[in-house]
Amino acid sequence: MIFIDTVNRLRQLPERDDTVFQRRRRTVSSNDSLTLSEAATYVQHITLTADAAFELTPVDSIIANILETLLEQFENQKLDVTALSQLAANQEDWELPLQTPPLEQAQDSPTDYTEHLKAQQKKGIEKRFEFTLLGKSNQQRKLMLLFRIQHLNTSAIQRLQGIPPNQQLTTPYSIEQLQSLPEHWTFEMDQDGEQQPLSSLYNNVSTRATYTISVPGLQIWYEKERDALPLLIADPNFGYVYIGNYGTGSTASEHQSPTIHHEGDIDTSA
Repeated sequence: MIFIDTVNRLRQLPERDDTVFQRRRRTVSSNDSLTLSEAATYVQHITLTADAAFELTPVDSIIANILETLLEQFENQKLDVTALSQLAANQEDWELPLQTPPLEQAQDSPTDYTEHLKAQQKKGIEKRFEFTLLGKSNQQRKLMLLFRIQHLNTSAIQRLQGIPPNQQLTTPYSIEQLQSLPEHWTFEMDQDGEQQPLSSLYNNVSTRATYTISVPGLQIWYEKERDALPLLIADPNFGYVYIGNYGTGSTASEHQSPTIHHEGDIDTSA
């Protein structure tokens, strides 16, 4: 799949403190969230560019492999998550605009979603996983993952909910490296992305996914306390694409069970 040397400690966590990784700045209120009416209109527009890629880290590798493990079961087929920085390594002139999902969605607020989503918006749906990472000598590190569903069609929600909650991933890392990872992770899944987010690369990148995605516009974000980091997008030509190693500025727009074992496809040749 993607990556990465096993020598260095897993220091660079997805919380990335550098301000270029701050994707969404939340407005703090008494209950640390926006009201429904505020949240429905509060988004940020961000743009990824060719020169904004940072070197992939072992943590990027683990995140991408975790998402690949789940997406294979979600799609019920073998697939590869590709890193955008590798897919477009020789392309210098492209941009990927993204819009952060709103913190919440007002019940009766107007939306821009396609017709098949308008009647299928789901609120408050979550899916939890316990992920066992196997390191060298089969030593284990358990991670607790929470996926919050912003907008996802009914069929996709049912398939996500049907994935067994106990998962396992083999990695080439030592237990000391794996212990440096946070135990709890929160992600957002949102289907309101562009249907062809990487269309600007279609004419210049010949690589194509060998599988078909079932949820065009899918985005997965990593949630921090006050920010969100985009990790993955779905593109019909390139499949599921990892974007968690990109940094960029952002602009706020505001109208004032069984265990599944997966052998991680981690390339350790750096």
